[in-house]
Amino acid sequence: MPLDYRAEIDDLRSSEDISSPEFQVRLLLILVASVTGWLVLDLDILPIWFTSYLTAISIEKFLLWRFPEARTLWLFLVLIFVSFIIASTFLFLVLYLWFMDGSIWKFGATAILVAGCLNIFLLRTRVWQIATAYLIPVGIAVLTISASFFEPPSGGPAFWAAIVLAFCLIAYISVALREAYRLHSSLRDTQLRYVRAQKLEALGTLTGGIAHDFNNLLSVIQGNIELVKEYPELPDRESVLDDALQASHRGAELVARLLAYAKKSPLRPQNLWVSEVVSEVVNLTRRVLPENIQLSVNLPSEDLCIRADNTTLQAALLNLVVNAKDSMPGGGVLSLSVRALNQSADRPADAPKGEAAVFEIGDTGEGIPEDRMSRILDPFFSTKPAGQGSGLGLPMVAGFAEQSGGSVQIDSVEEQGTTVSIYLPVVRPPRCPSSNELVRLN
Repeated sequence: MPLDYRAEIDDLRSSEDISSPEFQVRLLLILVASVTGWLVLDLDILPIWFTSYLTAISIEKFLLWRFPEARTLWLFLVLIFVSFIIASTFLFLVLYLWFMDGSIWKFGATAILVAGCLNIFLLRTRVWQIATAYLIPVGIAVLTISASFFEPPSGGPAFWAAIVLAFCLIAYISVALREAYRLHSSLRDTQLRYVRAQKLEALGTLTGGIAHDFNNLLSVIQGNIELVKEYPELPDRESVLDDALQASHRGAELVARLLAYAKKSPLRPQNLWVSEVVSEVVNLTRRVLPENIQLSVNLPSEDLCIRADNTTLQAALLNLVVNAKDSMPGGGVLSLSVRALNQSADRPADAPKGEAAVFEIGDTGEGIPEDRMSRILDPFFSTKPAGQGSGLGLPMVAGFAEQSGGSVQIDSVEEQGTTVSIYLPVVRPPRCPSSNELVRLN
């Protein structure tokens, strides 16, 4: 079985995203310096060097993002080799400039060497094997520069002083890299412990909430049954039994929500037309909305087919509708829209790949405070006043979406409103139901 290098490859992937300002600024600065040296100082090698360096960087980024799930030894070894090539290409320019006549070239070589060392410390120390692949060309460049001070026949004092200083510099950089790697590892361990602590806290909240809710339900059931048993001729016997039955139904509903949160709910997926699902949800929504809330419905021009459990999907959408309604006590606009995502469209990292349908429930209500957003999917955590929310609605929606091969994204701005998006994969003919004419609900 191949060794698992997920942590190392993930660290390398997260160290520098191609969309990050740092990466783009770094490439821009290198481009500006290369163009300046080419046009102002007539250094014709710079366009070739910049193209080679950019190609090597592109290969590294392609390997990291083309195989997001790969974690094998062969990929890790290839990444180490590519890192060595990147560093060697970068430091080739250092040596090329150093051996040119003129102080400006010596200054340029020194500046590039310092930039290369900073790059290792800032981006590569998370994985010591990658840092070593960068450090080896740096050491070769420093020793080669030191060798340029050689004076026959025995080298001369400047040569030996430069050699000693070179080894001291390489040793110091190695020690500093080791310390940086140790500090990063310590930080990563601390983050993992913090995540575990958060999971334990969530588990404690979950078990506490379950115990509290079930205790209330069982108290109603137990008390009413004991009452009927002790007083068989109780005048309102049917009402007491109805209360016990309703409590048992609420218990079953609580179990269903917990199963959905745990992604183990027994779903019955089928191929559905989005317009038909939304039509049924809208009909139910109009019954519960007060007059001061306006409903806005938007569907794509081409109907979409998805595979999901119809009942649970409608329940999830209605849950979000009720949440949106409750967040607008003074009235507002509740929007229910569906849009199509093609294969190349931008989407959250955990959203389904390929074509997707995005159900969006938005409101113009109170919004969610920023300090509560990180806990919004925790079970039994609710932003509603005490007694008005179970805290299982959003976790149930997220669990259903993930169980259906999709995901949920929540965007909210306090005092401006909230939008909850459910991403579900699209199914294409001939697996869809018979041709459906798009239902217009606007």
